[in-house]
Amino acid sequence: MKRTKMTSKTVSSDGQIQRLRTCSECRLSFSNWEENPLSNSKIWTTYHQTLVFKFASVCEVDNQNFDLRMEISPGYRAKPAASQVVGDMFRLNMAVGNSATVKFTLLQGERIADPATVNSILFSVLDLDKGYKTTHQWLTAPGVNTWAKGYQVDASTSAGGVAKFVATSHGNAGDNPKKSMDLTPTVLGSTVALQFKSTEWSVSLGIDGSDPSGRFFFLAGATALKETFCADQEQDEVITTAPPTRPNFVWRLISDNELYWNLGEIILLRNGVRVNEHAHCTASSEYSTTPCSMAFDGITAQDRNHWSPDWNVENPPYWIQWDAPSADTIQIQQTSHEHTFATLTYSTYSCKLDMKRRKGTMLTFKLAEVCH
Repeated sequence: MKRTKMTSKTVSSDGQIQRLRTCSECRLSFSNWEENPLSNSKIWTTYHQTLVFKFASVCEVDNQNFDLRMEISPGYRAKPAASQVVGDMFRLNMAVGNSATVKFTLLQGERIADPATVNSILFSVLDLDKGYKTTHQWLTAPGVNTWAKGYQVDASTSAGGVAKFVATSHGNAGDNPKKSMDLTPTVLGSTVALQFKSTEWSVSLGIDGSDPSGRFFFLAGATALKETFCADQEQDEVITTAPPTRPNFVWRLISDNELYWNLGEIILLRNGVRVNEHAHCTASSEYSTTPCSMAFDGITAQDRNHWSPDWNVENPPYWIQWDAPSADTIQIQQTSHEHTFATLTYSTYSCKLDMKRRKGTMLTFKLAEVCH
């Protein structure tokens, strides 16, 4: 994978350029697995020693190739044969109820790479999701400099400054990624992109729960969620005012003439990132126990976490309305009393949505295909 090298200008309060810096970024590729300490066993195995992996030619910066050493701490439990390279990613298997610290070292030959040569590492973890019982995957990243996440991941920071990312939505093998730069909105939503400015870094990966099963973490460099962090540091001209923000639109989702309607979640995406979480909303009516805000709270559980119109005071069609910036995709979950069709309006557009009377499933619509 080629290097990224960009110039960034730091601007003083009087608009003068104070200094010039270069961003030399390693966007990791795990396609060349050179050293493999795992067996080909398909049974659950607990490793009591540190496992050392090596990946060759993981990135190129200024015509120099770099390798990567990966070390997994003792106590790691998995089905060894299930861990393998997928495209330019590494699929790491782990048992539910297990966790491990994974240390990475960027190498130039046998030496640790000089951070002055590579001052930005782009590392991503994909497919953070939940099981259908109590399991959920998580990631902590001490020392991370900058990060980006998908809409199906919660982020927090401990008192010690350690960033933690936790899955919030269900997933299964059907939504596992195959190419890091060709991801569905669902996979983008469960991705975390991290920037480290050291050639040695660690993350901890874990799966809470007690199910007798396992899940995958997909390790990658650049993804469709975040292709580079260097571009964030680039300023091509002196900025004297704050950059403009994208204007909000009024979005309205209208039911057909079928009775009753329960909506668990309404998600707007732009380039795979949610833009309407906790949106300000209104509705044609609502119960005090199931207000419109429940359709934008990031919770997809079906047990009374939904918006419902008050059927005692109105007949269909019903509507729910919210403010949000432009988007390219909408996802809708009907939790019960599902409808056949719905209409979405925003700006000058009207969009016919085939809801298929589908219950529980997150329906996905590309706005360019359904809006006119």
